[in-house]
This record gives sequence, structure tokens and C-alpha cells, in this order.
Amino acid sequence: QASFFMLGPIPGSRDHQRWVAEERLTGHSLLDPDFNRYDSFHPTMPHPRMTADEWHAVYRECWRVFYSFENMRAILSRLHSGNYWGVFRNFIFSKNAAEIEGEHPMITGFWRLKDRLTRRPGFPIPGRWPHFVGQLREKAHQIQKWAALLLEMEELWLETRPATRLERRLIADLERLRERETEWADSLRLPDPSALLRASSTSAIANVVEMRRALRDWTNTVLPAFLQRGRGAMEASLSSLPQMPSVTLNLSLPDLWDKVPTDMRDWILCAERYMRSVQVSRRPLDWYWLQAWHNLRAGKFWRLRPSQVVVNFVRDFSLSARFAWALLTASDTRMRSRP
Repeated sequence: QASFFMLGPIPGSRDHQRWVAEERLTGHSLLDPDFNRYDSFHPTMPHPRMTADEWHAVYRECWRVFYSFENMRAILSRLHSGNYWGVFRNFIFSKNAAEIEGEHPMITGFWRLKDRLTRRPGFPIPGRWPHFVGQLREKAHQIQKWAALLLEMEELWLETRPATRLERRLIADLERLRERETEWADSLRLPDPSALLRASSTSAIANVVEMRRALRDWTNTVLPAFLQRGRGAMEASLSSLPQMPSVTLNLSLPDLWDKVPTDMRDWILCAERYMRSVQVSRRPLDWYWLQAWHNLRAGKFWRLRPSQVVVNFVRDFSLSARFAWALLTASDTRMRSRP
């Protein structure tokens, strides 16, 4: 977490008095006459190299760059897993303040209530209906930005979340199986657990997403290829037996794995079952909804299949519910262990 400020003289301080005296001698206006802007968030004094607008633009750019998706992902990837959720929640609050509210996190919240009668001197009091319409438009725009922010933070969570206990156990079992069943591990092309174990340690989560993608790629590509090779070998062996033309075999998973060690077969089934439920990114969902929206706007309703809409809606709702539950209930282990 980081906060940015703009250097300025505090009204009444020696620096402020010096600038005021210089203004009197030169006759030029150097300081901002509005004392409401002396909050270290606005340019109130001349900068030696930039104009006030350039200075403020650089200030806003600092907020945008630091709380960009790439920088937040890099920071969360270097964190200890015990501090993950504390920093993650700070990112949400600070990014909301900097990009949605457009103010410093020290003076903002999540839901701003604007009273119709509370106005600065010199500003007219609006009528009830204009005030209601203006607030309705402002809150609708704010909710829209909140939705985009939560989707971005959900994707950040998917790419940086620490390894779960089951994932660490799967990788530890994989290392044990590769040591005991080297021949079968090589034939099945099981992933190398050394890098995965480093990725799933509690001290760093930099490569956890690579770990999940490696396991997912293995269950989606290498395992089906192994089954296909086994099926082809069995079909080739049957083709050499013309005296048994009526024999048919069901080449299912248990038939092909009769010779695979039991503990390795159990690990493969567990890993395959688990990785089918793991979501490593919400980009496929975002791409589907974007295509569906374009089809709706173009009036091409026949391209929307109700079954796909229902399936993707359930997947999106389930993923968002998991993210909300983790965000609201997870706590940092280091903070919980303090006396």
C-alpha cells in the first residue's frame, strides 16, 4: 500500500510566511489563495520544473500506475501468504478512492451521502427533484464503476491467491509418487513437482497460477493423449487376431489403467477431479459475455443459446460467490497468531 502527497506550505508556518513576504515584494501571486486546497492533495505553491496542471497530472498518474492491475499483481505475488488478504483489502479501498472517488484514501469512503441543504457559501441550493435526479445518476455511475472494480479484483485474486491445502497436498504426493514410481511417472509425463512445491510454499505465491495452469494443462492434454495412445495400442493388438472378429472391448479408463499403480491412479483421479473445478482466470467468461452483448446489440438473438447462457451464468455466479466469501471471511494468519 502506498499514498502520495504534494508538498505544500502549511498556512501560518515559516515557509508560508516566507512565500507571503515574497509575494508582497514582487507583487506576483505565488500561493493558492484558497485555504481549502492546502491538504497536500492539490498544488498550492510553484513547482521549479512544472506548472500546477502538470504537477497535478503527475500526481494522478502516480496513483494510476501504482494501483494498476500489473503492479498489484506483482506486489501480491511477492507477499507472504499470511499478509495476503490485508494488502488485498487495502488495494480495494485505495483503488476505489483514487480511481472512482478521485480523492485521497484518507478523506474518502465507499458511499458518500450528499445532503441537499449542505452547500458551501456562494453555491445555490438545488431543488428536490434536480437533487434527486443528480444523485441517482451519480450513484448509478458509481455502482457501474464498482462492478468493474470488483471484476478486476476478482481476476487479480484468481491470478495471485495462495495455494490451498489440497493443492499443497497434491504436489507433495506427486513428489512422493515420482520417487517411488519413476517409470510410470515418466510414461505418464507427470509434471515436475520441484518447481510446483516452490510455488506452493507459504513464503511466496509468485508462481501459484503457473502451478494451477500446469496441472490443468496436464489433465486436459497429457492425460487424454496417454489414454489415446493406450487405446490405439489395444486396437492394434486386437487387429492382429483375425480368429476373434466378434470380440469387442470397452476401452474405458479402468481398462487402460489396470497396470498403473493404485496410489498413482488415485492421485491422477483426485487431481483431475480437483482441477476440473479450479478457475484460473475469468477471461473466458468475460469474452463470452462480451460476445453475447454484441449479438444482442446487433439483434442477432439466434446466436445466443439458452443452455450456454445458463451454464455461464451459473459459473460466473459461483465464481463471484467464492470470491465474495473469501474476501469477507479470510483473515491473515500472521495477524491472527499475534497475542
